[in-house]
Amino acid sequence: MTRKTFQKIGIAGSGRMGESIFYHLLDFDYSLVWIFRKEEPRDKAIAKFNKKLRRMLKTGTLSEDASTRKKENTLISTDMEDLRGCDLIIETIIEDAEVKSALFRKLDDIADKECIFVSNSSSIKPSLICPDSGRREKFAGLHFFFPVPFNTIVEITKTDTCSPDTIEALRQFTQDTGKQALVLPEEGAFILNKAFIYTQAQAFRFYKENILSIKEIDALIKRHIFAMGIFEFLDQVGLDVIVSAANHYFEYMEHKDFIRVTIEETQKLVDKGHLGVKSGRGFYNYSKDAGGDGPLHLKQVSEEERKKYEEEVVNKLICIYINSAYDFVDRGYCTEEEIETALEGYNGMEKGPVALGNETGFNRVCDLSMKFYNETGEKVFYPSPALIKRAETGKE
Repeated sequence: MTRKTFQKIGIAGSGRMGESIFYHLLDFDYSLVWIFRKEEPRDKAIAKFNKKLRRMLKTGTLSEDASTRKKENTLISTDMEDLRGCDLIIETIIEDAEVKSALFRKLDDIADKECIFVSNSSSIKPSLICPDSGRREKFAGLHFFFPVPFNTIVEITKTDTCSPDTIEALRQFTQDTGKQALVLPEEGAFILNKAFIYTQAQAFRFYKENILSIKEIDALIKRHIFAMGIFEFLDQVGLDVIVSAANHYFEYMEHKDFIRVTIEETQKLVDKGHLGVKSGRGFYNYSKDAGGDGPLHLKQVSEEERKKYEEEVVNKLICIYINSAYDFVDRGYCTEEEIETALEGYNGMEKGPVALGNETGFNRVCDLSMKFYNETGEKVFYPSPALIKRAETGKE
């Protein structure tokens, strides 16, 4: 068995992602230090941790000796000084570059020189938040997906100054913890989220046309494309997180005007305090007195027009999803095999771009994409060279 890269791991951040990473790593033989800002949530986390160990002990999934070792090797604290001696520190706080930078500057003064720092950010490039010190060789992005136990892919983002040894150590760590690493350059960071951002924007455009409700659009998506609807997925992630990430992507995404609708429509709900599942309401209403979702008064169309429109919804979403994925291949950020494997297991989506392209027919995807480009003038539809080549080879 390969020796573990790290022995003592710190997690800075007490939100859902920090908790998900903590409990995932708890299944492995690491010493863990989990840092909170406030005592009250820390105390609740300690109580939950102890309750989990008692339950595992009672059901026999954990021996008494193993339970004792877990307690001895786990520290849940509000004192960042407890992070001294860590081999790896994972940051999981809010998506704010200034706040993250401030945290890493503090950690830089506390942690050992050999300690590797990683940010779990889903939208902020690591070079923007790395301390201006010798730590630059040991700083990278390590993006887990929520919930951590059910997502096999972890994105590792390497900066220009990050050493090959650091990347290899992180790659080994992901393997040791049952994950598969997708190593990306900064300009290609967060491609799994970006692979869906244009698809999400097109779904919003359909919603604004007021012919189908959110629930009806999601039903089409689940029937023909993904295991989860787009609006359902956004609610699961958290609409405040979606807005924050989309705003960060907006600065360097190619088709800015196309994704503007996602930010505008999601921000409307965030301003009302509707953040998705975690607040009880988002694009859907999750409360006990839940009413209808989507527009109250849809445009009236004939059955024939509706059928034609539904076909357009499915085809446009398929084309954007596949074309976006192949654009990353064309840019050299990843291989076709890597993006397929990653997107197949991304939050239960099940269908990667290759599988969906084979199912639809790559020649048909190219033809439809060009048709939609000619009709709309939206460059997001224009087939990427890698997609055209895929269609020409006819490889299955």
